[in-house]
Amino acid sequence: MSYAVAVNTGWVGGGTSKILEDNGEFTVALDKYGRRVKLFKRSATLPLDYPVESMDDWLRIK
Repeated sequence: MSYAVAVNTGWVGGGTSKILEDNGEFTVALDKYGRRVKLFKRSATLPLDYPVESMDDWLRIK
């Protein structure tokens, strides 16, 4: 017999995502991690930028 325990290994802080642009092909959103992502409606997600781009960003959110 085997057992599994569900564990969230992602970042626990932050809020919700915010839609920046939406058209028939894709959605651009700011996700709960602070990334601007392009969510294609028929394929994978493409990150457009990240919340840490400088040392000041790192010091602010670490």
